[in-house]
Amino acid sequence: MTLLLLFLILFFPPPTLTRAQAFRDTPSAPRSKKVRIDRKLEREIRAAEERLRRAIEKRDAASLDLLLADYYADGYEGSERAIGKKVTLAQCKSGTLHFYEIEKGWKLTVRGDLLQVEGVTQEEAKPQVDNEFAADVHITRLWTRKNGSWQLIAQTLGAPEDELKKK
Repeated sequence: MTLLLLFLILFFPPPTLTRAQAFRDTPSAPRSKKVRIDRKLEREIRAAEERLRRAIEKRDAASLDLLLADYYADGYEGSERAIGKKVTLAQCKSGTLHFYEIEKGWKLTVRGDLLQVEGVTQEEAKPQVDNEFAADVHITRLWTRKNGSWQLIAQTLGAPEDELKKK
């Protein structure tokens, strides 16, 4: 019996944890899978962006309500405040809501269950010393699929990345 026990211990050691193994931090999160963005997915997002533009330009709050998630937030980089869905719909009805169309650098990225659309547009700023000028605005929108259709959950506006690097 003793010989059998010795044989088992030598060739099949019992599992033991070292002190380092017992107290180590939780394992790192698995790396995100790269999801290939196919043309169909890109067309769907571009169509959703177009529906968003039309709803805002036509002051169609009912259509915009369907496009925005209940927890929608619209914010500016560096700001601690964001505008929710209710205020956004009210701005749409009053005609004060502006659609920021991505004019250059359109990029689509998959982040888990979210699709991130980003790019740059030019926004006409208020004239200074009788000179009108345009400022570049970096736009980031997050879309998610809910009940078979795309819903916008967030929009963030800010300075373009190259301007942020200069500061």
